[in-house]
Amino acid sequence: MKKRFFSTLLAMLLIFTMLPTTALAAGSDATLSALTLTGATLSPAFSSGTLVYTASVANSVTEITIAATRSDSDATMTLKKGSGSAVAWDGTASTQTLDVGENVFTIAVTSEDSTTLKTYTVTVTRASISGDATLSALTLTGATLSPAFSSGTLNYTASVANSVTGVTIAATKNHAGATMTLKKGSGSAVAWDGTASAQALDVGVNVFTIAVTAEDGTTNMAYTVTVTRSSTSDDATLSALTLTGATLSPAFSSGTLNYTASVANSVTGVTIAAAKNHAGATMTLKKGSGSAV
Repeated sequence: MKKRFFSTLLAMLLIFTMLPTTALAAGSDATLSALTLTGATLSPAFSSGTLVYTASVANSVTEITIAATRSDSDATMTLKKGSGSAVAWDGTASTQTLDVGENVFTIAVTSEDSTTLKTYTVTVTRASISGDATLSALTLTGATLSPAFSSGTLNYTASVANSVTGVTIAATKNHAGATMTLKKGSGSAVAWDGTASAQALDVGVNVFTIAVTAEDGTTNMAYTVTVTRSSTSDDATLSALTLTGATLSPAFSSGTLNYTASVANSVTGVTIAAAKNHAGATMTLKKGSGSAV
């Protein structure tokens, strides 16, 4: 009985050994499951079925990093830039230099069974160096620019009363890569980002120069703002007027010139006090047809 069992087992083993084995079919998937760009933004957002992408960067961006993941790890990939040679690539982060203008990166994916090829392209455009040395905005707080600001107009003027002792200047570069300086008169030019800058005014002419240098380092434009502060004040008003011993009617207001007051017969005098609105003004006081003192 035991002998028959072992004979049967041996026969079965021989049969299984002689059966042909079936290998797993090689995959035909040549897609990517991920594609990332560090230093720029893919457009459109990655989708496995989308093969063409673009991105734009400023001139200051000199390189980007590309990484990709195969949907089938047994597929193969190559990466090339422009008309250069394709190199075998496993999809790990690869840093690529950028030329000014268009940079075309091609990712070719071949399926495991070599029957399917998909080609993904990423075109990264690096901006050229800008020669823009203009302003997009220029404002003066405390005075009015004349003429109204226009990017192509370089010279401006403004006039203020003697009582105005300062103005605030602010400016915006038209191109972010440009640089600016600000100086007053024959003073030193200082680097400036265009944020509001308070500037004291001397009596007479005050010339402010805003020098803009383009990103290319050679194109320059100079905007001038000439603010003239009057040498004398025309302010002849009072800032205060009081009457002790009587009540002014109406109540004091700098622009009101005529007042009255009434007192009882027992009141034999009043005290008058006044304050000039401008320190450089002068005052006299007289009663009736008497002399002004």
